[in-house]
Amino acid sequence: MAAGGDRRRAVGARGTLAVWGVLVGVSGGACEVESAPPPLREVQAEVDDAGATLGTTTISRGDELDGVERVRGHLVIASDGPVRLDDVVVIEGDLRVVGQELRPIAANVVMPELARIGGNVELMWTSGVARLSAAKLEEVGGHVTARAGEWALELPAVKAINGDLRLEDGRLAAVALAGLERIGGSLRLEGVTTPGLVAVVLERLAEIGGDLGVRGSELVLDAPRCLAVGGEVTIDDGRVGLGLAALREVRGDLRIEGAEVTTLELGSLRAVGDDLVLAALSGEASEVIALDALGAVGGDVRVEACAAVREVLLVAVQAIDGALVARGNPELARVEAVSLETLGGDLRVEGGAAVKVVLDRLGGLGGDLVLADNLSLEASLPRLAAVGGAVRLMDQAMATSGLAALAQVGGDLVLDGIEGTSEFDELRFEALRTVGGSLRLSGTRSVEKLSLGSLLSVGGEASGDLVVRDNRDLIGLIWNKLGAVAGAIEVRDNPLLPVEEIERELADIDSTGEPLVCGNLGGEPCP
Repeated sequence: MAAGGDRRRAVGARGTLAVWGVLVGVSGGACEVESAPPPLREVQAEVDDAGATLGTTTISRGDELDGVERVRGHLVIASDGPVRLDDVVVIEGDLRVVGQELRPIAANVVMPELARIGGNVELMWTSGVARLSAAKLEEVGGHVTARAGEWALELPAVKAINGDLRLEDGRLAAVALAGLERIGGSLRLEGVTTPGLVAVVLERLAEIGGDLGVRGSELVLDAPRCLAVGGEVTIDDGRVGLGLAALREVRGDLRIEGAEVTTLELGSLRAVGDDLVLAALSGEASEVIALDALGAVGGDVRVEACAAVREVLLVAVQAIDGALVARGNPELARVEAVSLETLGGDLRVEGGAAVKVVLDRLGGLGGDLVLADNLSLEASLPRLAAVGGAVRLMDQAMATSGLAALAQVGGDLVLDGIEGTSEFDELRFEALRTVGGSLRLSGTRSVEKLSLGSLLSVGGEASGDLVVRDNRDLIGLIWNKLGAVAGAIEVRDNPLLPVEEIERELADIDSTGEPLVCGNLGGEPCP
């Protein structure tokens, strides 16, 4: 090469040493050398820019690549000691430091000039602390994977990982990814622990293109500027802190299940594309589920079997395409969604404490309304006019039903095991006109009257029974406009309900067969 030329070396695609630098012109007697780096590869870097298959170069000592700035294929480091590569600037393919399960290798790799990797980074089956230090590395074209070991990732200048960032089955001794702004694929932390629950801080991360998954791990993930997750957020098991204070959108499911939650920061979350599920959580951070900015959910909202949850506050949500379910939370005291107008599926609040349900703007729901098995219930549903499925108020004390506007029930209306109080001893549904299935009042205590003053019909074309039975304190029935019951009528074993009251209310009702009336006050005992 002429004097003044740039004599840089590269490892070729077949693992040989080659001169890198192309003469593109002569100016003043000196050679000009093309030095622009190649573009980043796709996630799987198996061919070079010309379509040739990438080769593999394997080294065990750093001096094997002295003077080499560019590795045109994959680079495999197989060493039982530290490796320092002072000259390598570009690796076109993968960087691999991979041992075997029964024969792990040491991994202490320092690459002070490395600027880009076109393919994947793999650290697997390593002994000791696997250290990868590349202070100038800005981009990784593929995945970054660390598996089965203990790792220290010192990559402070990396701005983009085009594939996944995967840490699996090991211990994270240190992570320096302060410059990371974008993960094109998924962020997966599975079976990972950190010393003393030290935070994994990704302070500049703005977007995760794929999923965010943390499974069976003990760590705190803090990404305070992350705005969007393109796939699902899944937190399973382990002890986890989740700091996503700026997160606005999750395009898939958001699921946190079976975990002890040390922190839960989701205060900016505006939309979830599919289901939002919080299940079997523990820890103080799970006591109040407050998603104050959440406006829309494309699937269900489910809070289930959480030992510590006391409040579920969704004050801004206007639309839930699926169901709203709070079930099996023994400390639950409040479910509030004061802006919710449309609910595509069920509304279920079951197995809570003394629960207050506040949905002041909900006009209708597509599925069932089930408020059951709570210690006590106070409901505020003043605009709910139509329920597409069944209504079940069951096995709880009640302060109020909160259903003054309910006019239409598509399925059954079941009032079973309800206990009234001195302030609430009447079940009143004065706006109710039609019940598409059966109507059942049974097993109540301290409930003296059932008032259905606007009810016109019970049941559809095929079936729909009217059953009033085993109500210890019932003394009155009001359904003076009821004209038809598609199925059978049964009024029995209500010891304080006078027979003349029953006969008056049943006089003008068409039904299938003769009503069964027995075991009531002043009447014949039931056979």
